Amino acid sequence: LGVDLTTRRLSAAPVKSLRAVAPVIAQALVAAHTVDRLREASILDPLTGCSTRPHGIVRLTIELKRAARSGTPLALVMVDIDHFKDVNDRFGHNAGDAVLTSVGATMMQTLRASDVRCRWGGEEFLIVLPEAAVEQARQVAEALLRRIADTQVVSKAGPIRITASAGITLARPGEHDVETLIGRADRALYRAKAEGRACVRIVLGDFKGAPIGNVERPGPALPFREARMIPALNASPNVPPAILKRWDGRAWKADEIGQGGTYVKPWVK
Repeated sequence: LGVDLTTRRLSAAPVKSLRAVAPVIAQALVAAHTVDRLREASILDPLTGCSTRPHGIVRLTIELKRAARSGTPLALVMVDIDHFKDVNDRFGHNAGDAVLTSVGATMMQTLRASDVRCRWGGEEFLIVLPEAAVEQARQVAEALLRRIADTQVVSKAGPIRITASAGITLARPGEHDVETLIGRADRALYRAKAEGRACVRIVLGDFKGAPIGNVERPGPALPFREARMIPALNASPNVPPAILKRWDGRAWKADEIGQGGTYVKPWVK
């Protein structure tokens, strides 16, 4: 309380007052600590260390607004552990928890501090990459999937190795509809699952945010890494050109889109 006890001793009255208020102060400190623990429990998933779903949506909304103000790109990645049910069935739920914990640790080691890591539900994760265009997001997602596949999870049931799939979308300039954005990332993840798992697939959106291309029919697999980047003459420096693959009924085609989804040039792989 700002009293120097090295040079003077407290009289009986202050000591009596301190003894009276000490329990009140102790209760206030306990209450503050409890509030902090409850707040942490509401925003952090205890198994993975990632944000909870509600907190992830809040942070995604904040990053969307920031990207709109600054005119910078924003990528969204949905990651899903492959055959996770088989892990639980074969090794038990404790082993499944160990896998989730390992994936959360791998994400923390792989992603930037500014990136948002969220456990979306079960074995599915949502990642928000501020200031990341399509190519950067693809590189991050592929690096993450490689690290997940290279990590041996230690459990009482024995060592476990897993793989994961990822779907990517990019927020359009000024886009702020969270549900539409997440829906596109989900479609991209569906394609990754349909085309063999343990891979990355990308679905972009038009001016209204609707997915571009026929994503319901996957067709032959065409790894994104094999696509050629064609310089876009009319691409904005804030919206890097990107490759979009689409199924036209006979073959996979890839279009490059520039500013605002401007069609530039098609080619057939």
